[in-house]
Parts: sequence; structure tokens; C-alpha cells
Amino acid sequence: LGTTTVAPEAAWSKRITHLAKDRETTTRSLGVRLIGAMHTGAGADGGPRLKLGKPWGKAIRPGGLTAALRSVFSNEGRLCRRALRHYVLCLDKLLRELQSRLLAGSCERRLFTPL
Repeated sequence: LGTTTVAPEAAWSKRITHLAKDRETTTRSLGVRLIGAMHTGAGADGGPRLKLGKPWGKAIRPGGLTAALRSVFSNEGRLCRRALRHYVLCLDKLLRELQSRLLAGSCERRLFTPL
């Protein structure tokens, strides 16, 4: 959550690589990036039904976020609206907490603004 993944005081070489990644992914444009996802219900092999790792999340571009969320919050092709609603409520709660900490001065502004 945030529009940048690098601290302003980071080394210049790190800032360059992270800012490029931020522009390539949904971080800079949308302020959020899916890193991975897993459905914990048992699949046919006893493992998770769906397991999507970090490379999957980093490959999502702004135009593909809706499709990615649909793949994560669907079961056998049907959108699980209740799970998606719960997820959005959790994100909203997190955002309100970060905003209150920012206003109280106990949270760094870089969580919300680009460099």
C-alpha cells in the first residue's frame, strides 16, 4: 500500500531500481500492488486451491488489476462477492489506521506520496 517502495534516504542506486519497478507495476499508478495470493481451502491434491507467488503479483500492470482481483476472488468461475467485500473493508480499515497515524505524526508520509 503506497505509491513508492523505497525510502527517500535510500542509496541512489536502490532508488533508481525501485522507482523503475514502481512505474512498471501498479504501485505508482494505483498505490497498491498484489504481491501474491492463496486460497487456503484444500484442492484436489490436499494443497491450497490457488497459490500465486510474488512474480505473478509483480507482473500485474494497471490495466490488469481488475482481472487479477477477479482471479483471486473467484471460485469455479463465480465471483465471491462476500470475500471481496471483506477484503475491501480490511483495506479501508488499514487505510484509516495509516491516515490516523500520519495525522498523529507517528507514520512517515512516504506511505502515501510519490518521491
